[in-house]
Amino acid sequence: MEKNGKWYVLAHDLNPEYQATTGRRRISAQQEAPLRQLGIFTPEVIERQKWFAFWDAPLNIPGVAGGNAAIDLPRKPEEVRKDKAAFQITGCEVATDGARIEVNFPGVTLGLFSGGLRYTVYRGSNLIRQEVIAKTEAPSVAYEFAAGLKGFTISDDTRLMWRDVARGWQHYLFGGAVNTDAVALKARSRVEVVESRGSVAVFPASPKFFFAHEVESNLGYNYYRKDSDTSFAVGVRQADREESFKPYGVSDALWRRRVSQAREFEENFALYNAPPGAMQRMAVYFYLDSGNAETTNQAVMALTHDDVYKALPGYQVMVSHFHLNEELTDAGTIDHEPAWIPTFKALGINIAGSAISTPIRIPPTQGRFVSTNSAFTSRAANGSRTAIS
Repeated sequence: MEKNGKWYVLAHDLNPEYQATTGRRRISAQQEAPLRQLGIFTPEVIERQKWFAFWDAPLNIPGVAGGNAAIDLPRKPEEVRKDKAAFQITGCEVATDGARIEVNFPGVTLGLFSGGLRYTVYRGSNLIRQEVIAKTEAPSVAYEFAAGLKGFTISDDTRLMWRDVARGWQHYLFGGAVNTDAVALKARSRVEVVESRGSVAVFPASPKFFFAHEVESNLGYNYYRKDSDTSFAVGVRQADREESFKPYGVSDALWRRRVSQAREFEENFALYNAPPGAMQRMAVYFYLDSGNAETTNQAVMALTHDDVYKALPGYQVMVSHFHLNEELTDAGTIDHEPAWIPTFKALGINIAGSAISTPIRIPPTQGRFVSTNSAFTSRAANGSRTAIS
């Protein structure tokens, strides 16, 4: 990396590292009911439809039956395996289309998966993409992965930097004990930065890094691991399970319902699909910069518009399917600003759609916004719309 007219080595002798966690994909009770009603709940239909399961948690042993959750429980411990990648590289292939260079290394095995390792370098950019591209022939595989680089040198000026979920800068100087396991970081925008003479930012392929699940918690999508007094690893990771939110509710009935719902969400962590023969791309990005962690983070955030929805003239930004109404019910008044409203505004969101079956009915003369499942408009009308103004 060039800085002040000189070139500096940010890291050397690094090695890629990958871990895949795999489990068994199951069809959900939510899917089973209508298929049985149609009289087509057959093995052939199950094989097709299980890949569309939303309510499944292959790593939750033994699992909790009931509700929308997966059928054919309990799960067994032997269904779950964690494997690290083995690299037995048999050659190197280089390809380019003028805008990027792809360097491919065949000879990677990752548990049930086999394939190769690819590095992509983009013209005019400091961005590098590292990915294992692999497939499995095993049936009913659901998976998650961790990906990174190991072998970073710990020097006197080395530190790891990241912003916490409140946007505050945090750091680690590698003065602690050697780690046995990777340390998960709940970093804002999923970015951590290795800072020394220059900086190396590490972050996932957003939004493809996320499989669908119910709760909005940051589960720690970055990691570091101090491997010795002189070396460490960094990368991106997926969590093994959901973190249940803390229920709220004034009445005992509402509290009990929210507790039950929080526990139910533990069965909603479906992972990625890996149908037999389908190539999977397990990617992590690295951004190289001559500046410090703050300037490097700014450069990375420019790739995603600072994680804010880009405004389009003549259009509003709408998001939907949020369970929001209970918060107003708890407050007992429409003259209340839930915490999600300024958060949504800061993200560039103008309209938010609720996802519950029973709307709050408040005369329009009393309210600033109201939630329901109905369509949307820019102002409250007959207690049947949500608008953020």
